[in-house]
Amino acid sequence: MTTYTTFSLESNELLLAISEDAAYQLRQLADSQLEDDAFSMTSHYGKGIQISATHSITEVASSASVAIETLLDELRKTQEQVIRQAARLEEMDYLLGLKSRDEFLKVG
Repeated sequence: MTTYTTFSLESNELLLAISEDAAYQLRQLADSQLEDDAFSMTSHYGKGIQISATHSITEVASSASVAIETLLDELRKTQEQVIRQAARLEEMDYLLGLKSRDEFLKVG
């Protein structure tokens, strides 16, 4: 029988757990009271363009945790769709196998 699930559920579960932990830690950082809640950074873009900005650590942590949680939700939805599709394909293989066997029995 053909197996259509080409990804490892175990590795996806590990990735989900690590990502959930990262989102949790970022939420904790966002909720914390930091004495100096700012950092500066300079981003370099093509053709010598530089942009300097000061960011709030807690705001960046909050935005990052929301982004991770959104990606996790989409990953879970996609994973469920892949599993359902794989089950359908395996069922089709089974049914086609039965049909092929019946045709073989008719000929023989």
